[in-house]
Amino acid sequence: MIWDHHIYEKNLDSKEILHLNPRFREKKAYMPTAYMIYRILEKMDFDGKSFCWIAAMGIIGDYAFEDCKDLLNECKKEYPYLLEKHPLDSKLSEGADLITYSVIIKGFKGAGESLKVLLKSLDYEEFAKNKKLQRWKEEMKREFDFIVKDAEKEEHKEIGLLIYKIKTRFNVTSLVATHFSEKYPDKIVMVRKGLKDGWKLCLRNQSGRINLGNVVKKCVKGIGSGGGHEKAAGVMTANWKRFKKRFISSLSAS
Repeated sequence: MIWDHHIYEKNLDSKEILHLNPRFREKKAYMPTAYMIYRILEKMDFDGKSFCWIAAMGIIGDYAFEDCKDLLNECKKEYPYLLEKHPLDSKLSEGADLITYSVIIKGFKGAGESLKVLLKSLDYEEFAKNKKLQRWKEEMKREFDFIVKDAEKEEHKEIGLLIYKIKTRFNVTSLVATHFSEKYPDKIVMVRKGLKDGWKLCLRNQSGRINLGNVVKKCVKGIGSGGGHEKAAGVMTANWKRFKKRFISSLSAS
């Protein structure tokens, strides 16, 4: 069974495989797995209103505010104090960050720990007060501030591109890319981090002026792998210089 919501290469649905992706029905649909699972459980007569805050955290963590506003509104009605402001400024956004930080600090172990805490928590408050998750949050905050401050910036004003090179043992390219894209929403932001066998890149495009997922696939062909969404994408490549040249050329042409 495959649950996904990215721009897909092909539909793998068959007798042996169940492939679920909202984009099969609507090309530009942006619905995180958290949303899909919650709605499917509803169809199975599961009364999950008391746990809708968990699905809402998944939606907020994936920035799917527009396409999933129905579930966010349901959650706000059930728990108004958790969504008093814009989703990114809400308590649930802080909860989504706890999960993100635990994964960054401890990898799969952190993801597993977050799941354990969620399973044991009767409500959001119990989840948010977990001491271990809070400790990882503080550790990540200290490291993140240093990474952002130390990032090497390269700007291409003529095409509205900002490239940041970071050095850290943590897997934070996505987090850093989101940070800078929120700071410069009219720019295309690329964050790169060196690995043993190449580079990991995360790209953001808050304005939506190009389809990042499609451009990235084209530029990385033959030198790595990559893809994603219209406004967010990722790349793994061993040939940074060639990818950069292709990407800048694509932006210039558009």
